[in-house]
Amino acid sequence: MIKLLILLIAIESGGDSKAIGDGGRAVGILQIHPIMIRECNRITGRKRWTLADRLDPVESVKMCTLYLSYQRARKPEAGLVELGCSWNSGSIMKPLPKKYRAKLRE
Repeated sequence: MIKLLILLIAIESGGDSKAIGDGGRAVGILQIHPIMIRECNRITGRKRWTLADRLDPVESVKMCTLYLSYQRARKPEAGLVELGCSWNSGSIMKPLPKKYRAKLRE
């Protein structure tokens, strides 16, 4: 999982914790959207994270780890590429985005 996290950080922001993309909606080293904050809070069953946490690399990695673990539990046979694509698409059950899949394989 650590290798995947490092790769996702490189793909999403190049390691820039202040990166802002997707019209201002995606923020931080893992380009976290507001919907991901809501999803992670839903998974934990409490309001653990706020929008401000997207700028904190430690909290961003915690959210990503939680989300990827949740997705892996939904589809245990998923490989790292499929799991990584779920970070981009929002669900392990969606088709793999071709461009993102290519980035994960580089």
